[in-house]
Amino acid sequence: RVSTQSTGVMGWNGEVQTAREYYPDAEYLVIARDRHQSVPSWAKLVGLLAEDFTAYNYVDLRGEARDEFIRLTGEGYHQTVEFCRSIPPERIKIIKFDEFFKDIWGHMKEIYQYFGWDMTPDFGRFLACLLYTSPSPRDRT
Repeated sequence: RVSTQSTGVMGWNGEVQTAREYYPDAEYLVIARDRHQSVPSWAKLVGLLAEDFTAYNYVDLRGEARDEFIRLTGEGYHQTVEFCRSIPPERIKIIKFDEFFKDIWGHMKEIYQYFGWDMTPDFGRFLACLLYTSPSPRDRT
């Protein structure tokens, strides 16, 4: 459990193992996504990163590059699954990715409650503003 006054810890795929080494008694939140949906999302992220270097938001993932990209994404997915299995159930909260986006407000309240955090009025207003004035966050994944 990370207090609201400490720095949060975030990681994905294989990096969660490192978090467990540094924070052995932590409680975890995992937003789990279907592995087949992850590949296009990671490809989009790689394209955004490539744009910083090449000015093009495009990565050509064909042939061997595609196969290696899918292999690495799958490897990260399996590392995350093994990580989740290794954590006692009372120390991990898993929310399905698609379910999270169906009710972001409700899940954020649930997450705050799980960690024992207070959702301050300021944060509640910020989240409401973000949710109701921005394009769907789901569209950006």
